[in-house]
Amino acid sequence: MVGKRIFYRYSDIETYEHIYLNLGSFTWHCLRGGEVGLADTDRCMTWKVAENLYIFFWTEKVMNVKAVLLIDLQERSIGRMFGWDDTLKSTLVLPFNSRLSVMPGTSQKAKRRGCEAASSTSRRLQALKFILGASARQHSSQLIR
Repeated sequence: MVGKRIFYRYSDIETYEHIYLNLGSFTWHCLRGGEVGLADTDRCMTWKVAENLYIFFWTEKVMNVKAVLLIDLQERSIGRMFGWDDTLKSTLVLPFNSRLSVMPGTSQKAKRRGCEAASSTSRRLQALKFILGASARQHSSQLIR
């Protein structure tokens, strides 16, 4: 995913652009909809499942959520955002899906350096810690056995 630029259409109203900068960060930008003009760069992790099929996880700062997304570069994505609603004092689960278009990419230097997701045990453990937070740290040796 490093170096890819993808245009996501979540509805007739909501459209976003994602730019995958490196293994640990991506930039999103709302082009149309409720957050038009808003953009940020967030931490992320990516796992390649198959050719043109990725699991993508990120922690967003604008909305205090964590999200997981299955990206099929053939044209679709589907995922969930998880967070806490302070007003309602309850958990927040936002399902979403989109149509997507892969646009001309960004710098190819990262690709030439081999910056695709690693599959080593330490990388998996790092991913679990990132996704699950403190509970993964406390039980990390049990999670990877």
